[in-house]
Amino acid sequence: MGRLRDDPQPGEPGAFLGMLNATLPRKRVIVQGVADDGAGRFLLCELTYKAHWDLPGGVAEPAESPVTSLERELREELGLDLPVGELVAVDWLPPYRQWEDAVLLVFDLGSVPDLVERAVLQPSELRAVHWTRPEQAADHVAPYVARLLDALADRPPGHCLFLEDGLLRS
Repeated sequence: MGRLRDDPQPGEPGAFLGMLNATLPRKRVIVQGVADDGAGRFLLCELTYKAHWDLPGGVAEPAESPVTSLERELREELGLDLPVGELVAVDWLPPYRQWEDAVLLVFDLGSVPDLVERAVLQPSELRAVHWTRPEQAADHVAPYVARLLDALADRPPGHCLFLEDGLLRS
């Protein structure tokens, strides 16, 4: 492995960990939330930069916790401060087009019946937000999101799901 002139010398404090941190793979972390309206519908976002609708959320910034990331994304995209609840799913996403693989963390946002009315959408990212019935979702979302939403519909309370590409792993 090549070294730079100002790299710590072998044996110096932090040298080994610094080398590992610089060379080990990093994985993109995506955070999303599931909100419902109390009437069996959940929120989907119609995005300006994707063909499919998706759950609200986005990519975590470096050194930003998952919950802080989701809170930030909800403020930026929806103009709302929503409490982030329990982690309900972890989904490993395989490489897709130019994207490398990623880990998707999905959190419960609870029942927020007035969310659509209160939301102030960021027009550069969101065209609209929609309360959507589970049986309608597959018409609007990517296949892995449809699989994720199906798995979440059957999730036992208090249980966190582990999926790979939207497919439940046992």
